[in-house]
Amino acid sequence: MLDAADLTARIHWAIRDAYANNSPIPCSLDWSNNDDMLPVSQCAATGVVEERHRTLNWLIRLGNADWDNVDTST
Repeated sequence: MLDAADLTARIHWAIRDAYANNSPIPCSLDWSNNDDMLPVSQCAATGVVEERHRTLNWLIRLGNADWDNVDTST
């Protein structure tokens, strides 16, 4: 579970970095191939990554926060 939380945090960071720098991201969030690139605002997977990040942080009790106050800072 810690590996999944780490990978998700890294992907979430890459999404936030791309958004801040107005850079496109791979549609499938797979940076290892030549996938179609989209602006962050047009990629449906970005919301899924944020919620997965929140869920995994809660499951591993990051910061010992309640379920409704989990940190997803990157």
